Amino acid sequence: QYGLDTNYNNYWKFQSWLKTIYMGAVPFLFSLYILKSNKRIFFGFLFLFVVSMLLAIGQNTPLHHFLYDYLPFFNKLRYPVKFIFLAILILCITAGLGFDRFKQEANSQNNEVFFWGRVILVLGFLCILSFGIFNMFHTEFVSYFKSIGWDRPKYNEVDINLFNIKRLLAFTGLICACIFLYFKPMFRKPWLLVCIIVIIVMDLFFANHGYYNKKNVSEINQTEENARFLQDDPSIFRIYTTPKIRSNTIEMENPEWNHLKIKKDKFQIGMLGKTKIFESQGIGVTRLARWKNSYTLIDSAPTLETTSLLNLMNVKYIVSKKELDSPNFKKVKESYPVTPEQIAKTKLKEPYSIKIYENKNVLPRAFLVSKCKMLDKEEEFKNAFLDKDFDPKDLILLEKQPNGIDCLKDNYNSTQGTVEINSYKSNTIDLTAISNIQQLLFLGDSYYPGWKVYVDGEEKEILRANYLFRAVVVESGEHKIRFEYDPLSFKIGMIITLLTFLVCLIYLIKESINRFSNFNRELSA
Repeated sequence: QYGLDTNYNNYWKFQSWLKTIYMGAVPFLFSLYILKSNKRIFFGFLFLFVVSMLLAIGQNTPLHHFLYDYLPFFNKLRYPVKFIFLAILILCITAGLGFDRFKQEANSQNNEVFFWGRVILVLGFLCILSFGIFNMFHTEFVSYFKSIGWDRPKYNEVDINLFNIKRLLAFTGLICACIFLYFKPMFRKPWLLVCIIVIIVMDLFFANHGYYNKKNVSEINQTEENARFLQDDPSIFRIYTTPKIRSNTIEMENPEWNHLKIKKDKFQIGMLGKTKIFESQGIGVTRLARWKNSYTLIDSAPTLETTSLLNLMNVKYIVSKKELDSPNFKKVKESYPVTPEQIAKTKLKEPYSIKIYENKNVLPRAFLVSKCKMLDKEEEFKNAFLDKDFDPKDLILLEKQPNGIDCLKDNYNSTQGTVEINSYKSNTIDLTAISNIQQLLFLGDSYYPGWKVYVDGEEKEILRANYLFRAVVVESGEHKIRFEYDPLSFKIGMIITLLTFLVCLIYLIKESINRFSNFNRELSA
C-alpha cells in the first residue's frame, strides 16, 4: 500500500488514487506457481513487470531520463506512476494462472507437492508468529518506528502502519493454512477454494476500511450558506480562493470543528456539490502548466490587483480569510463557520470568518476586442500582465498571426459590439456575437486540445489568446458561434473499445458453436 491517508493538502499532490494500491501477499505466492509450469512465460511476465515498475518510479531511475529525451511523445506523459497499472495487470494474470496450476498440482500426489505444502505451512506459521509478536510488543514498536521517523508528515501515523502490517500477516497466514489443507486429500473440496477467494476479498476490503473519510452523499450535496449566497447571482463567473483559504493548517489542529461545513464554505475543490460554481483553480489532473503558472503569478503577487489575470479569468468573487483593503474589491458577505466557544478553546485571537469580496473590474466570460499584439516569449506575457497600462478589454496578446487580421495595424475601434452566451455546458458553449467590424472574440476558458469552434456552422481556427485563453476571428455582422469539445483521442478510444468488444463477441460465438458441435458429436457417438 502506498501514499498517505486522507489529507486534503496532499490529496492532489500525491495522486492518492494511484498510491493506495494494495494487492496483498497471496497474488505473489500464486504467481510463483507458473515458474514450475512454464519458465519462459514466467520470465517474460517478470520482464514486463520490472519494466512497468521502473517506469512507474519515474525520474528516480536513469531509464526515465533516457526515454524522456529520446522516445517521441514520452515527455508528454503527465504521471509516469500510472505505468504501475501494467504491473498490477501482469500480477493479476499470473496469479490466476498460478491458482490454476496450484489446483492441478494438489491433485497429483508426489514428494514435490508435499514439499511445497510444507513450505506454505511454514510461511503461514511465520506470518501468524509475527502477528503475535507485533501485538505483544505494540507499544515498543510504536516507539521504535517514531524514533526512526516512520510517522507523519512523510508517512501515515504509526498506528495505521502497524495495522496494515498486522492485517497483511494475519490474512497471509490464514490463506497459507487453507492452501496447506487443500494439499491434503481429505480437505480437497471446492468449499476450501471458495474460502481462499473469500479471504482474499476480505483482505482487499479491509485494506481501505476506515482509511478514507466518508460522508453521506446528501451531506456533500447540501448547499451551505456561502454557496447559497453566490447562487443568487445569475451571471456566469468564477471565484478565486486565496492561499490561506486553501490551507487547512488551522482546521487540522482542531479536529472537533465541523470540517465538512468549513470546506464547503471555503469552496474547496470536491466540496462544491451541485452548486455549479466555477472555481478558478481548476481540477489538478486536467490543469495545464500555463494555467498553473498564471495561478502562481496571482498567488505570489504583492496584491491581487498587481496583475490583470483575475479579471481575464472572469473572477467576480474572491474568498479570503483576511481583509482586502482595496477600492477594487467590495466585501459582500462574511460567514462564521466556527462558534465563539470553539474559538475560545484555540490559540486564535480573533473569530474564524470567511469573507467574500466582489471584484469590480471583472471581465465577462466572452467579449470582443479589435486590437491584437504578437508575443512569443513567456516572460513577455508575464510582464504584460504585471503592466498597469495593459487593458485586456482593448488588446489581445497572441502567439501567431490570425487569418484576416493584421496585428501590426491599429484596428482599435471603441464600438466593439456585443457577445451573448446562449448556452454554457461542459462540452459545448453557444454564443451570439454582433460586431461592427472584423474583430477577435475572446473566451475566458483555457486553450485546451480537443476544442473546436464553428462560426455560423463553419469550422474556424482557435487562437491561443492572452497566454492561456481562446480567441476566434469574427467578421462584422451577427454570428452564431459554437465551441465544442471533440477530441480525437476519444474517437480513437471508442474505436478500440468497439473493436475489442466485437472480437470478444466473435470469439464467444465461435466457442459456443464449437462446444455445441462437440456436444452433438458426443451424443451421436
